[in-house]
Amino acid sequence: MINIAFIILSILYVIVAKKVDYWITISRLGFASECPQKFLEKENIYNFTSWGLFLAAIVSLFKVTWFPWWFGVIILAILWYLSGTIGKKTAFKKYREILRELAEEENNLEERDKIEQELNKSDSELLHEKL
Repeated sequence: MINIAFIILSILYVIVAKKVDYWITISRLGFASECPQKFLEKENIYNFTSWGLFLAAIVSLFKVTWFPWWFGVIILAILWYLSGTIGKKTAFKKYREILRELAEEENNLEERDKIEQELNKSDSELLHEKL
């Protein structure tokens, strides 16, 4: 039973963490309108929920019988890394998609050039610039 709880908690953590990282990143990039209103009002609750699921998965990990605990730690570390990476990558993809649409609709050449310069920046440049 605890084995299934570990799997369910791990899956729920990944689902929630990906979304939270997506919303945090896209809002920092200037498109908070892509986030649910409840998230914008109570961002901390979503962060605590994500971390709570992660901690619950860690606690259940020490009772798992299918594999040694250290293997579960490796699994959770990978899931933690992947959920953050996927959430952020998805946000940057959406950010660029919105900018492309704005560039296509923009009639002012100077503004269009600014948008295209933004499109050419790397993910890390965009994130550090917006913080």
